[in-house]
Order: sequence, then structure tokens, then C-alpha cells
Amino acid sequence: QTVALFGLCAQYRIADVSAGYVLPIGRYTYSMDAEGARNVGFNRMSIANIFGYDVQPRVNGYVGDLAFGDPDVFQAWKWRAMIGYRYVQRDAVLDALTDPDFHEGGTDAQGYFLRTDLGLADNVWTRLRYLSGREIDGPRYRVDVIQLDLNARF
Repeated sequence: QTVALFGLCAQYRIADVSAGYVLPIGRYTYSMDAEGARNVGFNRMSIANIFGYDVQPRVNGYVGDLAFGDPDVFQAWKWRAMIGYRYVQRDAVLDALTDPDFHEGGTDAQGYFLRTDLGLADNVWTRLRYLSGREIDGPRYRVDVIQLDLNARF
């Protein structure tokens, strides 16, 4: 079944809202971030006129995360950890606008992610990410990704 592809026939007009909060706790910070998106341009009638049958809209997406640690990790032994959740239905946004590493990119995915940053030296840090995503609709497909990056700032 190719229902997931029909949304490309409709207009994409994304309404997006985001919010964040940072709370200093001694030398550390606690932060919360959230973002929600809705494709208000999805038109069931226009897709029904093209294909001859009704396609249920799947037009919502959101992501949220909580983080704790040093405000930045650009010095040795500074650290920051994050946990978050992502939910993006198939017609919420264009696939090109999603995280390419979460569920191998695209939409129709939900799951959680973990991230840890650790400073190794001045302007050098490492990042470890674990992303666990699965489909919302359609055939069962789960993807777990582990990434280890070494970063430098000049």
C-alpha cells in the first residue's frame, strides 16, 4: 500500500510553535525544549479528486527534550546529557526537513533519543547519540542508531 506517498500531492503549509526554558542550577543548567508542527495545507478533497478515494490526514508532529549539565562543553571534562522524544506523522512536514539520522530520516516515525556531550580539551568534545525510532503507520520497521562524533571548534 502506498498511502504514505499521497501526501506529496497536497500543499505543505506548516504551522509551527516552539518553546524552551533554561534553569540555572549552580554551575549546571537544566533545559526543556518542545516543538510542535501541523501541516494546515493538507487537503483531503484534492487528494480524493486525484486518486478517487479518501486518505486519512496524518499531519501532526512534535519533539521534546530535557537536558542537564554544563551550559557548554568546550573545555575538558565539561558534560551535558539529554533525553527526548520525537513523533512525526507521514504528512506533517516534508521528509527533507527531518533529522536524517532518526529512523533513517523522513516522516512516519516515533521514538526516543539520548545524547551525551563530553569536553576533551579546549574546543574539542565528543558526542554520543542513541536514536531509537519505529514507524507510526504502515509496515513494522524499527531502527536503532548509535553515533560517536569527535568535534572541534576553531
